[in-house]
Amino acid sequence: MIMRKFKLFVNFKKEEEWLNVWLQKGYELIKVNRMGIYTFKTTEQRNQVIKIDFQVLKTKDHLENYEALYEEFGWRHIAGNKGYSHHYLIKEKDGQNVLFSDNPSEAALYKRLATYYGTAAIIPFVFLFNHNAVTYYFNPKAAYLTQGLWQMENSDFWSAFLFETPFAFMRISSVWSFFIITLIFLYNFFKYQTTAKKIKNKL
Repeated sequence: MIMRKFKLFVNFKKEEEWLNVWLQKGYELIKVNRMGIYTFKTTEQRNQVIKIDFQVLKTKDHLENYEALYEEFGWRHIAGNKGYSHHYLIKEKDGQNVLFSDNPSEAALYKRLATYYGTAAIIPFVFLFNHNAVTYYFNPKAAYLTQGLWQMENSDFWSAFLFETPFAFMRISSVWSFFIITLIFLYNFFKYQTTAKKIKNKL
């Protein structure tokens, strides 16, 4: 049986915990898309553990080599694509249930995550400062595109205002959405950057 769940995470450790809870319930992850849709299949093999890695695998060959490397240590790649991607791996619990057994490897993971989120934050940040977004941010009236709206009076004004308001709301909301996304990406950037430094200081 196939089951789909929608879930968004800003912390990949929380994501791991959530996936392993479902695994213990008999649902094994088989696919994740960028919109936060997780696809599971039923499984009887519950004595397993799922871990998440982040790797930049630019080609199909890189992905295949990556999968082969972890297979040598008992891990099976169950989700994740080439490019900038989270990769989901599963194996039987055997007492060696971590992907990274040394501090340098773990620090490198957090460094990759910090770089990814720092780069990703640029896209919504650039959107926020295009001319329309800045205008809507500092002057919400500019989101109302009906020509001459603010010069209208009485019933002409209210009919035009009420008709335009849902569209203006969507334009303003898009600005705030990108603002929130930028803050989330920047939060993750600084969090993972700090974590990587803490791990390195243990060396």
